[in-house]
Amino acid sequence: MAGVRLPDEDPLAAHKTTHRAVYDRALQECPGFDDVLLRNERGEVTESAVANLVVLRTLLELPLAPSIGTITWG
Repeated sequence: MAGVRLPDEDPLAAHKTTHRAVYDRALQECPGFDDVLLRNERGEVTESAVANLVVLRTLLELPLAPSIGTITWG
């Protein structure tokens, strides 16, 4: 889990873009890992730095952001 928090008010957060600075910074925080999970300012898991995030909520008890705001569902 990266320490970098994704800002809730970032207009790019709700879109898939090539703006990679925050993701690259998160990966640099966790040497030895190929990917890391990122959270928003409220501590909710929002995405991964590299891959798509798929969660079976019945198996994991992670605080997940609702389907609004900075999440790109799909």
